Amino acid sequence: MTIDEEPRCILCNGPSTDDNPLLELRGWIRTVLEQDGMAHYPCMARMANNAAFSKGDIPWDISQPHPALVSLVETKRIVPGRVFEPGPGLGHDVVYLASNGFKVTALDISKKAVSMLRKRVEKLGLDVDLIVGNVLRDSPTEGEFDYIFERSVLQTLPPTQRANYILRLAEMLKPTGEYIGIIRGPRIPMPESQPYAFTRYMIEQLLSTQFRNIEITRVPSGFNNSQSEYFLVIACRR
Repeated sequence: MTIDEEPRCILCNGPSTDDNPLLELRGWIRTVLEQDGMAHYPCMARMANNAAFSKGDIPWDISQPHPALVSLVETKRIVPGRVFEPGPGLGHDVVYLASNGFKVTALDISKKAVSMLRKRVEKLGLDVDLIVGNVLRDSPTEGEFDYIFERSVLQTLPPTQRANYILRLAEMLKPTGEYIGIIRGPRIPMPESQPYAFTRYMIEQLLSTQFRNIEITRVPSGFNNSQSEYFLVIACRR
């Protein structure tokens, strides 16, 4: 590229735009894609996740529904209703919710992940709506859901994408709807690439633009239940 050429995404060759800027490939994504350079976040996320699911190398998968979600259902803190889950991966939480009376819609940027999950829910005879797409652009109709549950999306998003993500989630909820998130807690030092980590203050600042009554409690990661290194976040739509 000469000095006069506009930088372009190394994965799709598209230009940088205000709503889809180019970002440096770093951390886990750089490792999975085995590339250096600048790319749009949706491009890198889609390609990296497809590669991870194809290889069976899924570092965020805990092989079970998250214990905090199970507790919310068993204590009836949340009751059957419509749930949207972005980034379901292999779908442990999707299967658990659908098996307990929830009407689940799930969206993943990885076509491979959705294909694997579709086969799983069909085998189990569960009624789940599955979508391949970018949560910021391909989410369902606004105001449909009683709950949004997420465990693996926010920690992957660079700072430039987070406010739009939270806005989109709020728009999908009914006026009385609740956001439920399992969010990676602080690390020393704080990571500069995904998976990112969050302090309580960072979570409150991010959610408070669209949500109220924000509850934040420590919960296990799901990998090792003796380590309370994540946050369970519950918040009501404003």
